[in-house]
Amino acid sequence: MSSVRGFSLLEMAVVLVVIGLALGGLLAPLGASVQQRRLDATEAALALAAEVLSGYAVIHGRLPCPDADADGDEDCPLSGEGTLPWRTLGLTRAQARDAWHNPLRYRPDAAFVGTAVADPPATIDGLRLADMAGQPLTALNPAAPAAVLLSRGADGLGNAGNDTDDGRYTQGPPCTSGCAVYFDDQVTAYSTYLLIARLAAAGRWP
Repeated sequence: MSSVRGFSLLEMAVVLVVIGLALGGLLAPLGASVQQRRLDATEAALALAAEVLSGYAVIHGRLPCPDADADGDEDCPLSGEGTLPWRTLGLTRAQARDAWHNPLRYRPDAAFVGTAVADPPATIDGLRLADMAGQPLTALNPAAPAAVLLSRGADGLGNAGNDTDDGRYTQGPPCTSGCAVYFDDQVTAYSTYLLIARLAAAGRWP
């Protein structure tokens, strides 16, 4: 008569450890792939926002004011940072959000909202970008950005100084694990020269 021996607790533990390691090896690249897709989708949303801002400027001769109360409409006069005025720009609410469903942030220079762009153009707020080491990525007046577009990433918080409204922004590769400084923001500067070029091509400037 044959006897059937079951697994011992030690053997079952070994099997579970092996399965756990195998699943971990599969899930790690999957998680990285999902993260990269979200970063790419957010980058595309920021690029779309910049392109739509160009279209708005060509039609109106200025940039829109930020949205201060999250209703999608620009709120003028308003200096400082708000959310992208998606309704004013003819976008859907979803198009004005990042891959984590957070509203895109928007900070135009006060010189380019409310009235037509002056000739010669001159920025007022001195918006500027720096890298993670604090090195400037944009020049000061008159070549400061006309506007800054920002995603606050998965945590919905501004990182590395991007949580203040002082006109200084940090741009760098997102790093959310194994890094000295947590950073998941994505920042795009809308060039003053690009704005002027689009306006001039449309006959709206000077």
